[in-house]
Amino acid sequence: MTRIKGKGRTFEELSYTKNERLHPKNGRYFPVTDAIESILAEIKESQERLGISSEFIFCDEKGVWLGGCLSG
Repeated sequence: MTRIKGKGRTFEELSYTKNERLHPKNGRYFPVTDAIESILAEIKESQERLGISSEFIFCDEKGVWLGGCLSG
């Protein structure tokens, strides 16, 4: 487990997913290719241009995460 402090919060990076908590299978890794990195940078630039300050990609105009609210 790695603890990361920043923005008034402490995040913990775990080596397992929520489903692996009791039965670990070496976690989950998502490769970030140059193309994906470019898309993420473009989204971040768009958010900054619109005055949106958020650590989330999928957020509303106030920077609040949309988790669970995408369907409605």
